[in-house]
Amino acid sequence: MKQDPKKSGPRDKARVDVTGLANGGFGVAHVEMKGERRAVFVEKGAPGDSAEVLIDFSARPARATISSLLTRSSHRVDSPCAVSETCGGCDFMHLDPEYAFRALTDLVRAALPEAYRGVPISSHRSLSDLGYRSRVRVHASARRGKVEIGMHAARSHAIVPTDDCVVLEPAIDEARRELVGLLADCQMTGEASLALGSFDAEGEQLPVCDLSFRGDLAPSFFKNAEGAVARGRFRGIRAYEPDAKRPLEIGDSTPWIMGADDQPMKLAKGGFAQANLAVNKVLAARVVAFAKSVVPLESTVLELYAGAGNLSVMLAPHYALHTVESSEDACVAARENLAARGLRAKVTAGDAGALKLPSGTGLVVLDPPRTGAREVASTLAAMSRPPAVLYVSCDAPSFGRDLAILDAAGFHLLHLETFEMFPRTSHVESVALLKKPRK
Repeated sequence: MKQDPKKSGPRDKARVDVTGLANGGFGVAHVEMKGERRAVFVEKGAPGDSAEVLIDFSARPARATISSLLTRSSHRVDSPCAVSETCGGCDFMHLDPEYAFRALTDLVRAALPEAYRGVPISSHRSLSDLGYRSRVRVHASARRGKVEIGMHAARSHAIVPTDDCVVLEPAIDEARRELVGLLADCQMTGEASLALGSFDAEGEQLPVCDLSFRGDLAPSFFKNAEGAVARGRFRGIRAYEPDAKRPLEIGDSTPWIMGADDQPMKLAKGGFAQANLAVNKVLAARVVAFAKSVVPLESTVLELYAGAGNLSVMLAPHYALHTVESSEDACVAARENLAARGLRAKVTAGDAGALKLPSGTGLVVLDPPRTGAREVASTLAAMSRPPAVLYVSCDAPSFGRDLAILDAAGFHLLHLETFEMFPRTSHVESVALLKKPRK
């Protein structure tokens, strides 16, 4: 359709046909505005939808919300989540899970450099798409007796409270609800990381909470937190203001997971770990298989952004492993995890961007945050005889950007696989193996 050129702003009305998906979970449509064909990202849109929408043309791409669904896509399903229309946490909740899984590979392929877009991509699906998350970070607000704990609304800082979060493991969701009562008399805003704590003799875990806040925690919070730990509702609760020298801790708030090697793994308090442990196990096994395909056993391997050792404990049995991680707390946990398994590696707290290869390094493994590893990719691209690169990514756009840097330097993409780490969302994990042929 043609859009009236005299009209602009967030209230422009149009009828659109959604023809694709974009990173971030948007449906993609196109309209003509002032003689220009404009892409429109449609909130909660599904390919095959025809809809009346309200468009904000001030953004590029333009953004739209559906005011009336005229034709329902065959890929659209009724959401199992009561707040999915407003919550920004699961942006594929309105899509058929099988279709959403296939779409992840398309999103990664679209982000790749042109030279890599025709490569085969193997995809690994999660065994479950509900109740799979073993950890979560939620936003918290307590004001005048009203407590809200949940995800932000889509493209907003407003908190969307809910009675049940269908993607969380039951123990984690129950801990989220318990936290509402603990904060009842407080005046604060902040974030709470909820995970599972240490394993008891029967292998059971209780939730732990790491609460970062600004404002005031009421005396009742500390009394109620002590009671919650004493009653076995939590293994431990830690609360702190960002500028405080020492947090308050009741019980032991250290998070633990079952590692990819089926052994307990300690994490840094408040630190990162994969939330879908079944898919993480598959991913870690594939990382080791890729490594074995390009470097002999006992070769020197450098792992960057190593965290508490999620991949390290899988690589260390086979290679002379050096790791780099910016968090000292995560490095301490990594050393303990390696020692508990009788493994050895040189663990260094430092900046992965300041890349220095140990002598004889045959492979660099990197697992950066969502912002990617542009500096590392540029350094590797500038080397005359760089090692092979195994890149684990959680963000398709930064992944594609960094692969373009390596591609321009002559690296060949040998293998690429995707992993449905966060079902019902557009977030996807990818693993790429690259090598620069010798001249």
